[in-house]
Amino acid sequence: MIFCMENKVDCDQKNTALESRRGTEKVLLSGVLVIDKEAGISSFGVVLKVRKLLKVKKAGHTGTLDPFATGVLVVCLEQATKIIPYLEEGTKEYVFTIHFGIETDTWDSTGQITKKIEPPKVEVNNIESVVSELIGTVELPVPRFSAVKVSGKRLYKLARKGIEFETPKKESNISKIEMLDFAWPEVTLAIECSKGTYVRSVAKAIGDLLGIPAHVKKLRRLRSGRFSLKNAITIDELASSIKNNTVWQQIMSMSSALDHLPIIRIDKQTAESIRKGGVQAIDLRFGKSSITLYKHVRVVSGNDDLVAIAEVKRGNSLAITRVFPQTNALIGLVQAAKTTQK
Repeated sequence: MIFCMENKVDCDQKNTALESRRGTEKVLLSGVLVIDKEAGISSFGVVLKVRKLLKVKKAGHTGTLDPFATGVLVVCLEQATKIIPYLEEGTKEYVFTIHFGIETDTWDSTGQITKKIEPPKVEVNNIESVVSELIGTVELPVPRFSAVKVSGKRLYKLARKGIEFETPKKESNISKIEMLDFAWPEVTLAIECSKGTYVRSVAKAIGDLLGIPAHVKKLRRLRSGRFSLKNAITIDELASSIKNNTVWQQIMSMSSALDHLPIIRIDKQTAESIRKGGVQAIDLRFGKSSITLYKHVRVVSGNDDLVAIAEVKRGNSLAITRVFPQTNALIGLVQAAKTTQK
């Protein structure tokens, strides 16, 4: 599929030009799109909308956001779905509001109320004291309504059927919790935590430590690894950029998304050989010995075209572990724009 979002005549002209530059080589618009998800839609629902708007065959998201939550959702397009395991998303940041006095079965505002009381007034310093107990490595209960598996079954499926089970615990690392607003019976906090941390579990733990039922009323993800709201767009903004034919400016290349990995540049001939399966390893003498500290590297052709991901082996050799067989159409669009600007 050659990417184009203009009328058919313009599309035909651009497609012909792109085909003349690439010959008979297949090109795909591959890259990473950071969506600012709105409330009321699932993460999978966002992916479906992105696929429909961009007319791409493959798309997948990382780091699921609950339907009631908003904020950063990383969506990978076409070949970029293959880089998901290599993306650096270790630390995440959220802002969330806890409502005290009410507990729900989902531990958020979408669930059925299971406990309700008139909460006693709690002072700010009491909240801060309890919150400080959660800083560091902690074990938190996993929400009953979550995708975690027990004996091969998703917890939310068991919970929906009314099946009783022991709630498992999961280790999380919380590096920071800061109070942003106090308007009892609600408190708004900012948190920085490890990948896989359930903010609903944090709110539940705070409520338990205070001895007061609680649930998450609002949740917004500000950052997931290197991806933040600074480079995120809404679905409506995505639709507008498609109409203006500027959507490619919103898409991060696969190589850029993996810029936490060292880069190895190869010539066009070697790139073609790798893509055809003719090269399984690269014997290189790296200029920097520090590269051996990494597990994987990017193998890039030209300016930014990711050809493969390779594993660093002993003796400064690289074993190709993931190949991206199609040239990235995004690179051609970026280069064409730079040429036009000149």
